[in-house]
Amino acid sequence: MENDLPQLSNDLIEWFQNFDDKIDSKILGGFVVFDTENDDFPILFSSRSFETMTKYEKQEVKGLSFFSMIKEELHKAISKTKRLSKEMFITTKDNAIVHCKVLFHPLQFSGTSRKLYMATFYNRTEQKKNKLISDIQNWVLEKYNDEENPEIILQGFFKKIEQYTSNNITCSVMIYNEDDSAKIFLSESFTNKTINAFNKDDIIPYNKYFKKLLSKNSQYIIKNVLLEPNMYLPSHDICSRYNKAVLFALKDDENKVRGVFIVACSNKWPLESINLALFQQLTTVIRSIVKYDSYQKIMLEQITKDPNSGLYNLAYFKKKVQEKFPECSKGYVCIISPKEYEDIVNLYERKAGYDLLTQIADRMSSYKENRNLVVASFATNALIVFVDFNYKQYEKHVLEQLVERPFIIDGFEVFVSLSVGLSPIESYQQLDESIRRADQAFSKAKLEPGNNIQFFDDEDNNRIKHERRMYNLIIHGIKEKQFIPYLQPKVSLQTNEIIGFEALARWQTKTGKMIYPDQFIPLAESTGKIIDIENMILDNVLDWLCERKSRGLPLYQVSINISPQHFYEQDFVCNLVDKLDIYRVNPKYIKIEITESIGLVDLKKASTIINHLKSYGFATSMDDFGKGFSSLNYLTQLDFAEIKIDKSFIDNMNDPKTFAIIRTMLQLADNLNVKAVVEGIEDKSQVEKLGEIGCDVGQGYYFYKPLSIGQVNEILNEIR
Repeated sequence: MENDLPQLSNDLIEWFQNFDDKIDSKILGGFVVFDTENDDFPILFSSRSFETMTKYEKQEVKGLSFFSMIKEELHKAISKTKRLSKEMFITTKDNAIVHCKVLFHPLQFSGTSRKLYMATFYNRTEQKKNKLISDIQNWVLEKYNDEENPEIILQGFFKKIEQYTSNNITCSVMIYNEDDSAKIFLSESFTNKTINAFNKDDIIPYNKYFKKLLSKNSQYIIKNVLLEPNMYLPSHDICSRYNKAVLFALKDDENKVRGVFIVACSNKWPLESINLALFQQLTTVIRSIVKYDSYQKIMLEQITKDPNSGLYNLAYFKKKVQEKFPECSKGYVCIISPKEYEDIVNLYERKAGYDLLTQIADRMSSYKENRNLVVASFATNALIVFVDFNYKQYEKHVLEQLVERPFIIDGFEVFVSLSVGLSPIESYQQLDESIRRADQAFSKAKLEPGNNIQFFDDEDNNRIKHERRMYNLIIHGIKEKQFIPYLQPKVSLQTNEIIGFEALARWQTKTGKMIYPDQFIPLAESTGKIIDIENMILDNVLDWLCERKSRGLPLYQVSINISPQHFYEQDFVCNLVDKLDIYRVNPKYIKIEITESIGLVDLKKASTIINHLKSYGFATSMDDFGKGFSSLNYLTQLDFAEIKIDKSFIDNMNDPKTFAIIRTMLQLADNLNVKAVVEGIEDKSQVEKLGEIGCDVGQGYYFYKPLSIGQVNEILNEIR
């Protein structure tokens, strides 16, 4: 099959290999590139992480197809060159099942006509498993506190597991008596016919057979119940839906089989899809449920602890803090995590991370001031701690004591630094809020280098609340098309004529209130909504140019500000060209204005995109020229048609040194055959001085403030 595959060019293979080197370690599952012109979507290139996840060698992966189950959806996305996100099960070479989130996105490369797609895999198997176990443990604990009937708890337990597997399995539990009879707990997903058959028939032969199978093993796999010798079925109705099963032994402290947990697999689901380790772990919960009365202490130990670290979980932490409050009037909630946690996990596997948290918790417990200490697991990489002393007073000493000695990980000494977030608490009723505040402070501590403690700050809290409110308003503003362009004219300093415009974003709310860019652009950029806003501004400008064209009026070039994330978007140039085709506007009337930070992301790619824009007839402009340290370097490597000298220079042009810099920048632009525009001109003296040193074009409040499109039309009509 590999001989029939399209061959990637050496340049493309090299590009993918370089991409693999740069980014693959950050993708938990890696990526593949596949051919969309073959109906089976064969893989043409695979990353190392993908090969590790699937246990295939590179040459074995090539030509394989992993996407037959979503072929129809994938075809639809490919036909429109769109992205697609799917939750999928991937079967590895050894028939294990990996739960992945997969992102499909198109690739475009010059020099190749083939339509390629990349699939990026995020391995969520462990995350899904841990969440299921945690949810079940917390839920069972709640039911115990409510003194719920064990049979009802088991039914809820079955339902949660079955939902986790999209109802492709069904569960049952048998608890043996001394005479080999058994109490049976069947999932509600069994038909009434099956349930009645189990209740009526003598199932002792069935029980004896199971006990024999599990006497030496903790689990037994039945690949086909109809072919299993001595298999006793009270009702063949089971086989019409479930023909495969795994039996898990429920053993007592003396290692005797006291029951069996049966996981029956639907005919449509491969047996390999059953995560044996997960269900084996869940047998502990089952044993706790069925031994509800006699093993309550054991059950509480298992239910209240994190299954990975062995530390108490968050539900138990809250319970213990509640018990502490009658004897302590106040305290602190702390969230603690080693900054090196991910590195340690990557070097020594996930278990090492849990071991590190346990060692930190042990050291916290040994601190002499911790009379009412409560330590528990918080998320997968942090601890949550309650202390009843003034942490602010001891913070430096506590941190030093925790990290002064190395931790032992996999036999090696490891030094770490800690991020700590704290919030005071004065009553149990404040606990949830204190946890939220400590978590907020913890997020801030993670951003600082080395050991760092951050206390909850009302100003940070208010800022976050404001940003959340503003973000919601931005979403509504985008949906209701409230973002509009205001055009600021660019003026010839020799003739005072308008020669073009810069489109500046304004946000006009439903109430008519005008919100200026400094109040929403930073948040829009950080949340990815800036692209929607910039497209809205561009659409308005193109609509205005199209209208003027239809009326036979002169057209002007308009500069559109484009953010780095928009500029580097996969289909940026193609989408831009498509928009201009729709409005029938010549690209020469749109100038793409970008800041020098564009080069900080990927200078080589920035050059490619700028040249691509130029090939279609778009001019580009570097905004805020001279403001950063890299302006001159970018000017030599990026083919800009225009530079815009930053307003900060004009504000200080009376300073001889600043004036000399402005003159030098203008001379440099002239020597490089690049147009120069001076921003922020506010008085006549500035115009005169700039004219003396060869400045041709200016922009600022001296000439015009940013104007609505209606105001611009009035001015242009007067000129005409």
